[in-house]
Amino acid sequence: MSESDDVWDDLSDLVEGAAAAAQSIARSAFEAFPDQRFYAFVLSNHDELDSLGFHMNSLESLEKITAGTGPEMADYYRWYWGEWRDFEYWGDQSGFDPVNDAIRRKVDATIEDYVIPKAAGAAVEALMLQTLKKLDADGLFGEGNLRSERLLYIGFYNSGRTINERSPELLNPPAVWEAHKASFNAWL
Repeated sequence: MSESDDVWDDLSDLVEGAAAAAQSIARSAFEAFPDQRFYAFVLSNHDELDSLGFHMNSLESLEKITAGTGPEMADYYRWYWGEWRDFEYWGDQSGFDPVNDAIRRKVDATIEDYVIPKAAGAAVEALMLQTLKKLDADGLFGEGNLRSERLLYIGFYNSGRTINERSPELLNPPAVWEAHKASFNAWL
């Protein structure tokens, strides 16, 4: 590891900040839409690494999105957060601003020849995983039957990052992942 990679050693403050932002958004949505059955929660980013955002979708919203589409698009609309009209970047996402600013400073400190180092990408992926794990451990996504109906994952827009495919297995209880695995993998 190079000296510049040391800026990624401690992610705890960033995890706390990202978790607080996502929790605020989710709790606001739960309050604003008590009758919605939320089934998916995504912490997203872009390849520049400094654009964290939080998304969720409900079965009711999915029904509106897929009205008039064929069954071949069902999995795509179910899992691709970029198509969740009602809940893509829903709510006040500004809580992520300090976290995104800190990530941007860390990326700027490690960038070489306009290339973001792999260590930076791996660190931000770890930050995102830790954030969703913290929120899950804190009970944000429910417990028991409610949690078993909800899938958590990470999504990078327009990216070939393998974390998009691996994260559901890393973030969810095995039974939850198994219940959604075929449908999730079909849209990738």
